[in-house]
Amino acid sequence: MKSAEKTAPPCDSFSKLLHAFSGLRGSVPAPTRPETVLFWRSPSGVLPSLTIEMVVALGLRRRGLRPVFSICGGLLSGCLMREMHRDRDMDRWGRECAPCAEQARALLRAAGLEQVEAGETVTPETAARLDELAQALPLADIPGHTAHGVKTGEFAVSSLARYLGGVTMDPASPLYERLLRAFFSSSLRNTEAAAATLDRLRPDRVVMQDGIYVDWGPMFNLCLTRGIPVTRWERGYVLDHLIMRTCVNENRHIYSLRDATWAELAGRGLGEREDRLLDEYFAQRKSGVRSLHLLFTEKPLDREAFLDRYGLDRDKPVWCVFPHVGWDAAFALQDLVFEDQTEWLTATLEIIRHVPEVTWLIKVHPSEHKLDTLYGVRELVRDRFPDLPGHIRVIPSDDGINTYGMLPHIHGGITCMGTVGLELAAHGKPVILSERAHYGGKGFTRDSASREEYARTLREAGGIPALTPEETALARIYAHAYFVSRQLPFRFIHHFDNLTFTSLEELDPGRDRAMDLICGSILDGGEFLLNPEPELTPEGSR
Repeated sequence: MKSAEKTAPPCDSFSKLLHAFSGLRGSVPAPTRPETVLFWRSPSGVLPSLTIEMVVALGLRRRGLRPVFSICGGLLSGCLMREMHRDRDMDRWGRECAPCAEQARALLRAAGLEQVEAGETVTPETAARLDELAQALPLADIPGHTAHGVKTGEFAVSSLARYLGGVTMDPASPLYERLLRAFFSSSLRNTEAAAATLDRLRPDRVVMQDGIYVDWGPMFNLCLTRGIPVTRWERGYVLDHLIMRTCVNENRHIYSLRDATWAELAGRGLGEREDRLLDEYFAQRKSGVRSLHLLFTEKPLDREAFLDRYGLDRDKPVWCVFPHVGWDAAFALQDLVFEDQTEWLTATLEIIRHVPEVTWLIKVHPSEHKLDTLYGVRELVRDRFPDLPGHIRVIPSDDGINTYGMLPHIHGGITCMGTVGLELAAHGKPVILSERAHYGGKGFTRDSASREEYARTLREAGGIPALTPEETALARIYAHAYFVSRQLPFRFIHHFDNLTFTSLEELDPGRDRAMDLICGSILDGGEFLLNPEPELTPEGSR
């Protein structure tokens, strides 16, 4: 690569990244191993995620492998880039495709990484045929549609739900039909492109950011069907960290541990240092530092201030219901007790309104406020339960209360499958799950196999005791694996769009433990668990 010129660095993200990748010292060696790793980019030019994948790809290339990026190239205009609060005019959707793809092409060229165009795998005639099907299929048949073994209809429905941002739209309305058919067309096109790309490249491994929506779902489904190991990644709970998981022939949650791994961890327990690291993580979360996902704005309250703030009865146990962001992916493509969050929350409120011996809090997810949710939990409660009894209180999304500061003051929590359930259990609090969470079934949660079992557990909540020391220990073991060992420090990028290295040699084997683990686990399918570095023993203490 060329040396960076002695000029003032550019300020916008794309120009800054182009400048940085072009200026990396060292060469991108030719592949010396036979394995091909496909990076599935759809949409192409979301710069933070593209940058992360490019750095991982360069690490693989320095280890002799052949990483190849497949970019959308404008094949599907109904993609994750579409958001209702800014993309209401559907006629404008496709206008962003060209600059999005061109940014991806330019950055990949600058880094010396191989790229192919997914759009070139679908001929104009095939695209027209798929678009015609998307318009002709009866609307009621779209959700159940499949092609190449891919749940094309379900991916279209989940993408539309995300686009609507919580808004409930009449399925009989012309706009709803037009939107669903647009996302369905994208799902059909991307399925065709994914199948053709796999046939053409025959990759040994596939890497992608997610496994749902019309963007990634088709490729993820096809990899599972064909037995191709597919690695998904997400941003971690700590800034500049990642969480990753490889699936082969099974659709497991990205956060889940393999059964054998959990058995080993549970049998071993936590050492003194691991206990301390977990406590340090929780303390940092509580104080509002170092975490990517903290959205509260206040310091923790003591018990009296907490009870006074919401006018809570001091003689009753307090249970808190923690809804998800209803339009996000928590309910996508899973076997569920409840069809969606609206159905779950409605059923929950119907039950707890008849359990007055408990004070119930409904803690609306703070992301509903931050992410411009157009119709969320607060609106649902307002419209369906305008006369809630006094033993149920709603904490709105824009209430800045410190969630971690709440934990000591509540008896337990209810969630579908949210991370807060694990956090509660790790603090010795009982947790009721309505769905199959990745941490459920591990011996420290109250799981629900049916609606009847869930309802029965809610009615008995007032008598549910705190977790036993043994149950709390299990929760802490899982919490350490999730919040500490699985959070992979990615020191090569800061805030996801600033390169922090200047030489490709920094990606070489043995230079960074996390990069070694990431590349190694992509190749061998192992768990992405990074054990803490051993502490040095001070001289004289041996």
